[in-house]
Amino acid sequence: MPPLFAWWPDWDLGWLKIVLGIAVAIGLTAGEIDRRRKLSRRRDAPPPAGDG
Repeated sequence: MPPLFAWWPDWDLGWLKIVLGIAVAIGLTAGEIDRRRKLSRRRDAPPPAGDG
């Protein structure tokens, strides 16, 4: 029986874990920046108008 992925090229993908780590870090950072912006806007907004 031949190997299942014999057609797959033997690429060196050692760099991929570094790139994926950087991409995850950038994604988490962007999410945190967005979260803090929303929190700051909510904190600085005037209170909602009441009944009187």
